[in-house]
Amino acid sequence: MTTGHIVLDTDIVIHLLKKQAVILDRFVALYEDKVAMLISPIVVAEIYAGAFTREHKQIEAFFGLCRLLELD
Repeated sequence: MTTGHIVLDTDIVIHLLKKQAVILDRFVALYEDKVAMLISPIVVAEIYAGAFTREHKQIEAFFGLCRLLELD
């Protein structure tokens, strides 16, 4: 059962992908507590726009841990 939701912004996703310890530790703790990690399509686009092709696999794995928000 999910205990809450957090919407991740681009800066936080970048820090997580760069494996910055403090932010990564907090993310893991929240994830283990079943907090749903939400990302918007805008964040997805911004991350891919700034990424190298070699980073796409890691990015996709991370996004697999998150739930994509729908915008209308």
